[in-house]
Amino acid sequence: MIEIKIVYKLPVGKKNEFMATVERLGIPQATRNENGCLKYDFEVSADKEEVYLHELWENEECLDSHKKQPHLLKLVGLKEDFQIETVADIKNI
Repeated sequence: MIEIKIVYKLPVGKKNEFMATVERLGIPQATRNENGCLKYDFEVSADKEEVYLHELWENEECLDSHKKQPHLLKLVGLKEDFQIETVADIKNI
């Protein structure tokens, strides 16, 4: 399994708008429906301008397929729109 933890660091006052956009675009549900996706959960920080994403994938092949999906490309595009800095931790478990 592959575990990915991402921290999205957003400008002040943008985390709720970012999450609303992610939900409106259907990114979480589309990803959860992908082959090999075991977990794909966002969490909004209560005290920081951050959003956390925790992913679990069955294997590298499933993750590679995910990286080509249109909904992931939309999420990547939001990084520019919202001027987001990301920090990712990826490991095999």
